[in-house]
Amino acid sequence: MATLMLTGGVDGVAALWPANAVLITAIIRLPRERRIPYLLLCTLASAAANHQAQLPATAVLGFTVANIAEAALAATLFDRLCPARHLVTTLRHLGAFSIAAVLSAATSATVAAVAAATAIRDLSGFWVSWFTTDTLGMFMIVPPGLMIIALLQRDPQVRVRRGPIEVTAVLAAVLAVNLVVFALPPYPLTFLPLAALLLATARLGPLGTTVSLLITAVVGSLLTAAGKGPLAPIADTAEAVLLFQFYLVILFAASLPIASLLASQRETITETDRSERFHRSIIDRTHALFFETDAEGRWTFLSPAWTELTGTPVAEAIGASFEAIIHPDDHAKGLGLIERLRATDDGEEAIDVRYRAADGSWRWVAVRATRLADKAGAFTGLFGTLIDIDDRVTAEQARSESERLYRLLADNSNDMIFRVGLDGVRTYASPACRTVLGWEPEELIGRQALDTIHPDDRTVTRAAASSLLDGVAAPTAIYRQRRRDGAYVWLEATYRLVRDPETGAPKEFVSTVRDISRRQEAELEAVETAARLNENYRLLMMTEAMAHVGHWRLDNVTKDLFWSDEVFRIYGVPAGSPVSLDMAQAALHPDDRETMRGLLEAGAGYVQAARIIRPDGEERHIATQGQPDIAPDGTVIGMFGVIQDITDQAKAEAKLRESEAQYRLLAEHASDIIFRLDAEGRYLYVSPATEALTGYAPEEMIGQRPSDYAHAEDVPKVRETLKSLHLAGGGQCVVSYRRRRKDGSWQWLEASARLATSVDGAAEIVGIARDISDRKRFEAELLNAREAAERAAHEARQIAATDELTGLASRRMFMGRLVGEVTAAAATATPLSVALLDVDHFKLVNDRYGHAVGDRVLRAIAATATRAVRGHDVIGRIGGEEFAILMPRTTAEAAALVGERLRLAVEASGEEHPELPRVTVSIGIASLVDGSDAASLLAAADYALYTAKAEGRNLLRLAS
Repeated sequence: MATLMLTGGVDGVAALWPANAVLITAIIRLPRERRIPYLLLCTLASAAANHQAQLPATAVLGFTVANIAEAALAATLFDRLCPARHLVTTLRHLGAFSIAAVLSAATSATVAAVAAATAIRDLSGFWVSWFTTDTLGMFMIVPPGLMIIALLQRDPQVRVRRGPIEVTAVLAAVLAVNLVVFALPPYPLTFLPLAALLLATARLGPLGTTVSLLITAVVGSLLTAAGKGPLAPIADTAEAVLLFQFYLVILFAASLPIASLLASQRETITETDRSERFHRSIIDRTHALFFETDAEGRWTFLSPAWTELTGTPVAEAIGASFEAIIHPDDHAKGLGLIERLRATDDGEEAIDVRYRAADGSWRWVAVRATRLADKAGAFTGLFGTLIDIDDRVTAEQARSESERLYRLLADNSNDMIFRVGLDGVRTYASPACRTVLGWEPEELIGRQALDTIHPDDRTVTRAAASSLLDGVAAPTAIYRQRRRDGAYVWLEATYRLVRDPETGAPKEFVSTVRDISRRQEAELEAVETAARLNENYRLLMMTEAMAHVGHWRLDNVTKDLFWSDEVFRIYGVPAGSPVSLDMAQAALHPDDRETMRGLLEAGAGYVQAARIIRPDGEERHIATQGQPDIAPDGTVIGMFGVIQDITDQAKAEAKLRESEAQYRLLAEHASDIIFRLDAEGRYLYVSPATEALTGYAPEEMIGQRPSDYAHAEDVPKVRETLKSLHLAGGGQCVVSYRRRRKDGSWQWLEASARLATSVDGAAEIVGIARDISDRKRFEAELLNAREAAERAAHEARQIAATDELTGLASRRMFMGRLVGEVTAAAATATPLSVALLDVDHFKLVNDRYGHAVGDRVLRAIAATATRAVRGHDVIGRIGGEEFAILMPRTTAEAAALVGERLRLAVEASGEEHPELPRVTVSIGIASLVDGSDAASLLAAADYALYTAKAEGRNLLRLAS
């Protein structure tokens, strides 16, 4: 009813019908599941309005169905034609909306005409009037309505690129022009609204167009219905309404397509600019070198990576030939690439060449180039990339050399090496099988590995190989295998499992096989020897009884003392009686107790004469010899030795004891060098092992000093060790030093020596020396490897945590801290704020002054920000010109104070750095709320940053 009265309806039809258009706007923006309740409610309202207008019942029903059907059909058609975007801002969406409006209005007019057939004489005029008013209502109301709702809902598809003052001024001008044209006496000024509408379109885009059309439609409809404006001279109101409707159609058709084209053009320009920045960023930051040449191979474009690779500025290289940096031996490759691409219509070529790096060395690069041509197809040059692959080439060469060395070892090793598939078939046999088995490698390849194994030993070898699949690292198996001549040989195999490097699935077995026939014979002989030793022990007991010699053993851990039967007899104690170290020492003559106690505590071998007092008071002379029992780790775990009653034959037995002691010493250390030195440090005796270890025969060293063969740097250490033995008057010294071999090479020896007394009472030094060259080499390699690993780990941590340009926290470091602080703040219910900072118009700085100046600007901003924030705040660079500040235990208000201080500091930094262009920053701040995480916190700050930029830049905004 209101629409009819305001628009001057004729025959119950308004000049402009906005009611259906408002309903269609609301329905389009609603989710589909919520549309039916609104349509039902509007059906009741429409029926009530038509009934209030005192229309016939058939008209009430027909008009209500026509209005609701029009709204439902228009919304459905627009959904189908534009499912992803409910806005009329492009030509495609304008066309889709026009189709939906015309079809739904035509359907509605037809339904209404049928309902009013009995009450209206001119049905065709009625249909045209209904169709035009509904269509114009949709064209005038729906596009601006959708735009306004999107703005209110902050739809990212709709952006007002002008400030509120300009928007208000432009729309006010449109309103004023329409009031002048339609309110003044009838002058032919109808062209002015079109001019105002085009101005609004140019400044405000689709929003300006749709709102301006709405203003013209409302003002023109009201004033034309009131008999004012350019159409006032027309007496027939229906004719005036029709002409006004035609005028609105012309305005709509002339302006909205232009607005759509301008919007599409802006989006295209924005997307192109974003794409250009994105690809420029990739080219500027990647380590790959992008290049372009002319047809002669001269550089016409080089990305910044050129300077990193060659050490030469890009400007100096432009115009130079590619041959200037390529190794002379690779010039032919480069020229060949150009000629091949010159001769083809389309294609891509790749070569590997050497180039001169920044440090002057030659490094390998992979060159991939594409043919460039003009419109006529003529060759104009190349575009491509250069990627440093020197590390990969070096690794491949090292791998090839490693494979060659491993092949050399496998082919020349005395041990056999086999590769066996999971099916048990050999795929490789090393040449050593000729010597060990008499088979040629080719005769064993392709055969089952179990075929030549002794039947009794196949279970053992099968179990060892299967255990690899169960996780055993390197199982071994001992078995017999048939030689080509039919004889069996004892072998020992160590198995390893090879897995597929990509899938990790078992691939094959590798076995290292050694001939242990001699070892097996030795083990059998050892068993026989053990039996003989057992027999010898029985004989020893008998011999001890006959020779009056007993043996003993002392455990240093438990202090348990063992005596043989003869020792009991020598001490005059019944055999099997309890004995202890205290009891044994108490039986010693008082003058010999300290000496014997010292020898035992020293833990070294000794030969000593002493006296004991038996329980019956008889004094006896004994000769005792002791040796340390040394564990594999070098600690002394006990002492053992012999005791002989020499009361009647002390002198006669002295030489025998010395001979026996020397014999035992040599027997214990046959593989090491055993030596004796006189008081002057000259060799008195050197064991035969010296010839195998040093190349010198024992007789060549008699009379020489150890320092005569020591490395010049180690001579003082050797002399000091011998001197300390004499000064200490006993004990044991160990020294490691480098010793010259007879062939002139150097070896590491470890010598252990002690002070002793010869038979004639002279002081001498007894010692053992062993070769420790391998141990020294391993210790040095281990130390170097550890230092290298620690350096690499430290450098990796520094690189990952620090932004290279500004020295601030890297994006990875900042995001890690952010997640941790969000978790801590949520757990302790403490405030947390984040600020995002973006440099305004930074692209203009790079474009006008170059990236080097841009980098200096970023470093200056980083330094200013570091000074402006608090000590516990964390600053990070998370993008090109984008920074982030993490402020723990900080509310939004406190964060705003920090951010504003930072913004003002950057704005004033031009005075501190007059040589740099002045810049400002926009800042968005968000605080942690319940239920949010790091991602949502950053998103809120980013939206606040966007708001600051949209409202004019150099601003700080808080997230709502």
